Amino acid sequence: MCLIMPNRIKELRAKNRMLQDTLARKVGVSQQTISKIENGKTVPYVDVMVNIAKVFNVSLDYLLCLTEEYRTLEYNDALEKFVNNHNDLLTSLLLLDEDQIDTVDSLVYSMIERKKRGK
Repeated sequence: MCLIMPNRIKELRAKNRMLQDTLARKVGVSQQTISKIENGKTVPYVDVMVNIAKVFNVSLDYLLCLTEEYRTLEYNDALEKFVNNHNDLLTSLLLLDEDQIDTVDSLVYSMIERKKRGK
């Protein structure tokens, strides 16, 4: 379990078998900066955090240890696009009571299962 961002960066770097200097080059900072970030001696600027997330193709919330759910940048982009495209529908769902939401939930999952089975 990740408690702090420096641990997550070390973990991602190890998982990808990447040296600090390689990550530094890809992010556009010095190897010393990566070392300081990983050792908790400095907090990176937002643009550096964004670049690190891009290098490892992870969401910022995952990089910052705000979630343990591994999400790619593509997942976040797709989710944001869906929310933007269906904002009226999602807002309307807030007007429903709990039983109605359960009904919608069952219907949607039923449709998804049928789609998976090719019907």
